[in-house]
Amino acid sequence: MDVRAVAEAAVMMASLPLDANVQSMTIMATKMPFVGRG
Repeated sequence: MDVRAVAEAAVMMASLPLDANVQSMTIMATKMPFVGRG
């Protein structure tokens, strides 16, 4: 997974206006087969 994709997501969140909020964002590799805990 390219670190640049994560950095671009962080920059996008930082560039939002102060009255906007990103409550949650999941960044994962494309070929990751399962999403979950444990």
